[in-house]
Amino acid sequence: MTGEELRAWRERLGLSQEGLAQSLGVSQTTITRWERNAANIEHPLILEGALRDLATRLNVAPLEQQAQKAFFTRLYALKQADLGRIRRGDEATIARVVGAVEDDIAFEAIVRLFALHPTREAAEGNFGSTMALLHERRPGSGFDKRFGAIVEAFDFEDGEPLFMHAMKAAAAENLPVNWGSLLNDLAAWNASDRHVQRAWAASFWRKSDDASEKSE
Repeated sequence: MTGEELRAWRERLGLSQEGLAQSLGVSQTTITRWERNAANIEHPLILEGALRDLATRLNVAPLEQQAQKAFFTRLYALKQADLGRIRRGDEATIARVVGAVEDDIAFEAIVRLFALHPTREAAEGNFGSTMALLHERRPGSGFDKRFGAIVEAFDFEDGEPLFMHAMKAAAAENLPVNWGSLLNDLAAWNASDRHVQRAWAASFWRKSDDASEKSE
């Protein structure tokens, strides 16, 4: 955590340096030195956890939640002309929607995908559930194999063409998409435990099996 990030946290919490120092059990001088990058922040993960706990007690949304809320406000306000520019790869329009965020790759991906299917109807579950609905709507179209290729993609950039094709198909079937869940999942796509891919696979095969049982 940098001094600038600590100051942003403090300002979001609505606290003075003295107030934050009292809440964290350190001196105001320490807070001042940390914010000026004049001293290294010891145990930054512990500090971030303390700040999150403090935000909860003060009923203040964490920074990333506020950033996501602002992002989706901009995303859902896009006009058809904006969506057209995004589909043509206009980086300036994409950057305007993304704004200042830490993991801009996931946010940029959502902007590009949303331009293909600008639905505001939220789906239940993750994108594996959406792919299962596609598989149900288009039996024999090979969506099970395409889904397998998506979850096996090493990173989002490798799988991006597959994501784009799937989103176009979802648009053609007018299927809802849980954009908030998809954003968080893409941000965690490269996690070593591959929990996102495992969760998507569980949702896909569960819904697919349920659909098969109903048809029998």
